[in-house]
Amino acid sequence: MIVDDIQTTQGMKLSYRLHKLLQSSNDSEPVRGIRLSDSLSDNSSEMSVAGTLYTLVRGNRANRHYFLTTLLNMFEDDSVCYQVENLIELCYITCCLPDFMIVLTISVTFSTAE
Repeated sequence: MIVDDIQTTQGMKLSYRLHKLLQSSNDSEPVRGIRLSDSLSDNSSEMSVAGTLYTLVRGNRANRHYFLTTLLNMFEDDSVCYQVENLIELCYITCCLPDFMIVLTISVTFSTAE
């Protein structure tokens, strides 16, 4: 089963809107894409807000790549900080995923620059 692009995009946009509403008391700060981890087994004290969604798709390589590609293509002016922090703090399970993200970022950057 491949992840549906529309559902992934809508889910991340709704997640951003929810966190923007929750943080509405401090409009000068950008909406953060990370949260403090409450798990004692985590080495990191911060987690991606989209981490739970990512754990649902990370078992399948096609779903993983599709999800990450969708996240990268969603960058908008007001949600860049949120999206970048989500991508940075995801729990990548294979060593090739950071390489995939670098190549994908370069290709997305060049395709939008043209």
